[in-house]
Amino acid sequence: MTASNGYIQESKVQFVVDAVYSFAYALHHAWTDLCQPHQGYCNRLKELDGENFYKQYLLNVSFIGKNARKQGQKRDQNETE
Repeated sequence: MTASNGYIQESKVQFVVDAVYSFAYALHHAWTDLCQPHQGYCNRLKELDGENFYKQYLLNVSFIGKNARKQGQKRDQNETE
């Protein structure tokens, strides 16, 4: 699938890709914080509730996204919503 074959990517796909990357990075950081190396999917990760995952990990993801812009930003631990 290339432009030479007539393929045109939908303009919103990059945002979906960035959302998937955000979740993957957050999950990886939760795993490295909660599980031992080479342990796999540990009980502490299984017991992590959605609110803590969101506040501690997902809101703290930062990377250069597909649109070449920085995605996310580290939040101050004392910041309120």
